[in-house]
Amino acid sequence: MTATTGMGQPAEPDSAASLVRTWTTGHVRFVSMERPLARNALSNSLKIALVSAIDEYEADDWLRAMVLSGCDCGAFSAGGDLQRVVGRLEQGLPLTDPSVPDLFARLAARSKPIVAAIDGYALGGGFELALACDLRFAAEGSYQIGLPEVNLGLFPGSGGTQRLPRLVGLPKGLDLIANATTMKPADAKAAGLVDQLFPDAAACRAGALAYASKLAEGPTVAIGHAKLAVTQGFGAPLDLGLAIEREAIGRVFASSDAEEGIKAFGEKRKAEFTGE
Repeated sequence: MTATTGMGQPAEPDSAASLVRTWTTGHVRFVSMERPLARNALSNSLKIALVSAIDEYEADDWLRAMVLSGCDCGAFSAGGDLQRVVGRLEQGLPLTDPSVPDLFARLAARSKPIVAAIDGYALGGGFELALACDLRFAAEGSYQIGLPEVNLGLFPGSGGTQRLPRLVGLPKGLDLIANATTMKPADAKAAGLVDQLFPDAAACRAGALAYASKLAEGPTVAIGHAKLAVTQGFGAPLDLGLAIEREAIGRVFASSDAEEGIKAFGEKRKAEFTGE
């Protein structure tokens, strides 16, 4: 059976090995989703490929920042593979396939920063993928960004109900989700869902790469632990958040980067961080 996506496009045959393209520039890993005919809909194979790419990035000490983008197909990701969902429901199976690693949990657990370069439609699970990244850069255009699942009698269950309100506030977040609101990139930036806006897809990817490269030159141990302290402590009781912070401080102060930073400050020179 030929799979289709939420945008009604036929999906090319799934092969996890060919669904993600990666390359490295300096200390930055660039990851491009490569399901153009399916507008990068999140099939199981694409999820597996993305988890593999994220794990490789997290484990490689050379890599210090990552950019995630689409592939010049008019979409960052058009969302979940609805045909797969329908098929599992018809078979009486749970919506989530237990044999597929949880992509969104993997994104939440990593310590290194990821910048999403939204270069086309980012809908449903595709936008939840961007929300699970640390920053969202977007290209200007007439395409849409948002969480339209409620229109299908569903709701965004891959972190969207938790991450989106944290960016725009509770009333606005509930309004956007309950009304299945999608918006153009400029409106998404005005709402706080996009951090930077660029004139086109190429400029967006270049801007994301430049930002990631700047992060990669910095004290990545401190950046990574600060990221985890913020994301894990946000919304938690204050005493728990402070405990998370104290644990992170202990790890950062024990790092070579902290020693180098303090030494460079005393010697009035630029620090040379190694990410260790």
